[in-house]
Amino acid sequence: MTEGLHLAALLLYGAAAVLMGISFARNDGRLPTVASGSLAAGLLLHSWALFEFSTLWNELPLVGLGPFLSSLAYLIGIGTLIASTLGHALTVGLVLIPVVVVMLGVAAGVGIAPAGGAQAFQSNWVVLPGLLALVGYVGLTVAFAAGLMYLMQFRELKSKHFGAIFRFFPPLETLDRLGRLGLILGFPALTLALLVA
Repeated sequence: MTEGLHLAALLLYGAAAVLMGISFARNDGRLPTVASGSLAAGLLLHSWALFEFSTLWNELPLVGLGPFLSSLAYLIGIGTLIASTLGHALTVGLVLIPVVVVMLGVAAGVGIAPAGGAQAFQSNWVVLPGLLALVGYVGLTVAFAAGLMYLMQFRELKSKHFGAIFRFFPPLETLDRLGRLGLILGFPALTLALLVA
């Protein structure tokens, strides 16, 4: 059941990535909204899959490559949805959704089952650094996507070539704010993860 839900979520994420790519290629401003809906539906299925994992194995999905990548992909998907809606940067999914697809694809490929002995991650002092590290990675991934899009947009503006990137990407101010928020979230979370570990 857990793997089937992961594959269904992967299909919805893939559909969102394809919709973002088509939207960029055709300069269609309506498709990112549909892609965000597909992303949200994928996140709902992914939530259900992670809940099923936790109830089946009686632990958080942090032990083993597959569960860890699945959790990281889930949190990056949530970060993408938050950045798209609250940050007024719908098109940031052009960079982030393929990252989610690749991570969940690798997780499904290696298998989504815990590694190690039973009850491996039951202590709060073991779970806390893992969760903080995940949050830190999500913040830095969002900052990376915003920075990459910022550089591409800046290059378009500097060369005075107002092509698809100029029309599709958010303004530089929005990307700068999004990158700053990602760094403000990412670095302290990773620092705390290292201090608590």
